[in-house]
Amino acid sequence: MATATSYQRHAVDPTDTVDPPAGGNRYTTLATWWAANKGSSTVAAWAKCYGGGDMGALTITVGDASYTPVEDYYTRVYTADGERHDGIKASGVGAYLTSTDDNGIYVRDHPYFRVEGLRVSITSAVNAKSGIFVLSLGSVDSHEARIDGCLVEVNGTAQNLRGIRSYGTSYKQNEVRRLYNNIVYMVSGGNYSDGIHCSCESYGASRIENTHYVYNNSVSNTLAYGAGFVFYTSGTGGSGRFLNIHSSNNISSRGFGRPAYWARNTGDTNTHAIVQDYCISPDASADDWETIDGSNLVNQTMADVWETPAADLHLKTGSAAIDAGVNLYSTFQSDAVGTDRRAGAAWDMGALTTALVTYYLYRGTGGISGVDFSTEVGSVSGPASSKTFAGLVHVASERYTYVLRPVRTLSDESLLVTPDMSCRVEFETDGSGDWLGNRPGSVEGVSAEIISGGQIRLRWRYRTPYGGPQGTPNDFGIYYSTSPNITPGSPNATESYTADGAYSKDIALSDGVAYYFAITARDATPVESHISDIIGPFIADDTAPSAPTLLTSTTF
Repeated sequence: MATATSYQRHAVDPTDTVDPPAGGNRYTTLATWWAANKGSSTVAAWAKCYGGGDMGALTITVGDASYTPVEDYYTRVYTADGERHDGIKASGVGAYLTSTDDNGIYVRDHPYFRVEGLRVSITSAVNAKSGIFVLSLGSVDSHEARIDGCLVEVNGTAQNLRGIRSYGTSYKQNEVRRLYNNIVYMVSGGNYSDGIHCSCESYGASRIENTHYVYNNSVSNTLAYGAGFVFYTSGTGGSGRFLNIHSSNNISSRGFGRPAYWARNTGDTNTHAIVQDYCISPDASADDWETIDGSNLVNQTMADVWETPAADLHLKTGSAAIDAGVNLYSTFQSDAVGTDRRAGAAWDMGALTTALVTYYLYRGTGGISGVDFSTEVGSVSGPASSKTFAGLVHVASERYTYVLRPVRTLSDESLLVTPDMSCRVEFETDGSGDWLGNRPGSVEGVSAEIISGGQIRLRWRYRTPYGGPQGTPNDFGIYYSTSPNITPGSPNATESYTADGAYSKDIALSDGVAYYFAITARDATPVESHISDIIGPFIADDTAPSAPTLLTSTTF
């Protein structure tokens, strides 16, 4: 049995900028990686994939490897942390590969192989090509492949195109295929083009079982005579079933002429066993479950299941797939984009789960003391770093405080809100109830002195807040009044901003009248800072003589 040190990890980076894992090398395509690193008797090859460019198609054929892969010592192609796709068609996010008129990833008679998290796109005018194709023809005694969390897009004009295809014969091998959390978009193609196609042929007296575990996959396929899932067997002779299908938590749309889930048997009557439960098809047509018996099979229009059936297979609010599946946590723990699935209770169907709540949003008017922590106004799910909240009504000319508090999911799936505040923000609305904008920082150190000629000299300082969104101001608004009740909005005078530092301005006022003063910083909109401290009273005096000038002279 291999140990962890027996895996040789290499970086496959089309931009040639990522350092390889310790002990590995760096390659720009999967083909160059495999050509140089087919393993050895002591080292199994792993490819750690990065985005930024096309990694190209990958072909692994019989006898390619320089070692014999086994269950704990296998070939693996997977994405680096942060390099997975986002589940959305044609978004370009994540490590990806493309292929024209050929298979994207083709693996033949390679006993143990895993591919995880890649975006695979093929365009084909050649019949019978697949995004990912795992094939065994009897040259090895056993064969196991795992395709997990991949996103496959199929475009073309040819017939019999497939998103993911698993095909084998059972002359010798005990075959196991594990298809978990995959997303397939059948964008275009000729007749008989299917999303996920599992098949097996067997002839002769000895037939050994071929088993597929097909869990939590999502297939968007509305092509003519295109099925979502096909489970196909052929062959005669011998005894015992040779195709076993375990299908759970899958979602599939359908075109016309074929069902969403189709079990086809062209051999004798004892060649396959299919266990299907907790799956969704698009309507109540009996053809959707042709020759398949199961439990908890749900019919629902795809527009009510997915955000956008042809482009985004995230579950929409209210989807029948939410909390409606069977829990498979002992088999795998995350979805197609790496979001954790629940350890307990019911699972979401499909490849993309609704993320667990990680934060609750609270708000109130005024400062932090006005926040109502008894009622959340929104939530954040998963590891999101930002979220847009819609429908939150704000009244005119009001100050609001919003706070995010972390939420922990307990072992019984209940939520515990912590007393911590992960994020706090204050903002103000204008007279229309819209966001006022980022206020400039407030001025500091406002002071005044009485000078001759009925003038009062104001002094202040300004310092742009470090790291804030405000930017530098455009000018300063200077307010004075015979009352200390000064409200900003229409300044009595202005002074242009030139740089951070000290400012002064002389203001000519009426003789013998007491004045109060305040200053704001303003941007070009103009949005004003909070008003400074109001200082005063100061009495202007235009009869006082000028300040004396000190003269000095020598006396010797």
